[in-house]
Amino acid sequence: MSGTMTAFCERVVDSLRAQAGRRAADRLMAAGRRLSQDELMTEALAPPTPTDKPLSSRELEVAELAGQGLSNEQIASTLVISRRTVETHLDHIRQKLDLTSRYEIVAWALSRSG
Repeated sequence: MSGTMTAFCERVVDSLRAQAGRRAADRLMAAGRRLSQDELMTEALAPPTPTDKPLSSRELEVAELAGQGLSNEQIASTLVISRRTVETHLDHIRQKLDLTSRYEIVAWALSRSG
């Protein structure tokens, strides 16, 4: 594989990990390796499907504020909710997006903001 293609593939994998989370990305890549070339082409050309577990509008707000570097206390103050409610939203975000840490939520939020 050429250096340009290798760099492109690395960017795609990094983006997948940022958007889906490390564990989910690893599972997706393992599933992709089991597909035939015809199956890969069919998957690649298929229209995107929405996530099975979309975030609520409040969870999106919490993720975006975390992506801006706000602490749980600052998010709570901004949204006029308790710190515990922020923690619950962050837990739900991690579960829905199959993420393991706040850092991954921040990376996911930053990848959405461009």
